[in-house]
Amino acid sequence: GIYNHGRDFNVNVTLNIFKSSIIGNEAYHGGGLSNVAHVWYTESNLTETTVSGNSSQFGGGIYNLNDSGSDYAFVYLNTLDSTIDNNTSQESGGGIYIQTYNPNTNASINLFNTTISNNTAGTSGTYFGGGIYINGSGGNIYTTLSNVTVSGNTSNDAGGIFHLAFDGNIYTSIVASTIYSNTATIFAGVGGISNKTGGGEGTATMTMTHSIVAGSVSTFGQGDCFNVDPAVFNNNGFNIIEDNTSNTCGTFSYIGDPVLGPLNNNGGPTFTHALLGSSPAIDAIPIDSCLLLTDQRGVTRPLGYGCDIGAFEVENYLLFLPLIIR
Repeated sequence: GIYNHGRDFNVNVTLNIFKSSIIGNEAYHGGGLSNVAHVWYTESNLTETTVSGNSSQFGGGIYNLNDSGSDYAFVYLNTLDSTIDNNTSQESGGGIYIQTYNPNTNASINLFNTTISNNTAGTSGTYFGGGIYINGSGGNIYTTLSNVTVSGNTSNDAGGIFHLAFDGNIYTSIVASTIYSNTATIFAGVGGISNKTGGGEGTATMTMTHSIVAGSVSTFGQGDCFNVDPAVFNNNGFNIIEDNTSNTCGTFSYIGDPVLGPLNNNGGPTFTHALLGSSPAIDAIPIDSCLLLTDQRGVTRPLGYGCDIGAFEVENYLLFLPLIIR
């Protein structure tokens, strides 16, 4: 669909996409968008944009790569109120693919109020990251998910998010997000999140705060989250996991069904999973611990006695009016 390439010294390349659709394209790297820093600074910003129905060998929806040896090379991807849906990669990264090479390469990926849904990675062989694939082969990758829904994605392993460090350092922060109903299709695969190092000198650090991981499907039953030492998984509190079978991702505030509705149009620019009335996520975060002022749809937080866990804030609150008697 679009190729954004920083390949010349001292030339910064910035692409801004606003209220657009990138649909039905095909490429070897990045069916919808290929965002590559080959020598210099490269940035892509997507606002209220849909990337859907694209296909590739790597990164069905969006492919992000920094393969430069320059200290000044940096690849940026920022999404806001956007949807990455129903894209396919033959190998890894059905929705979004992120990778760095060489010691000096860096990447910064910031996803806000975004839905990554129904993407597929690995149509043959053993491949990873149906929703998001992150691979640090050198340098540093910094990824932030805030008010993000990762839902209904499929791969051979790590249907939701695959997080792997070789000789690079990768740091991912997941805040007020919902990772739900993702599928791994191979034996011993993890449906939700997989956090690993690949035997090199790199480090993999994932931090989760005020988020939900649930509804994952896998053939072996590794649970919703799997962390392999020496990779580090920081559980920063007020998180819900439905299946903690692996018991490798720290101590969750609540283990069990978060009671979510299907992925649907619940208002706002992107689809979300609503919290149903009996959900333990409702008002589970004390007001003084709330981090974000709105949910994924732009609804104000909090609307009750506290903030809700995940990307959705329930609007069912009572308004008591004064009673006037003459």
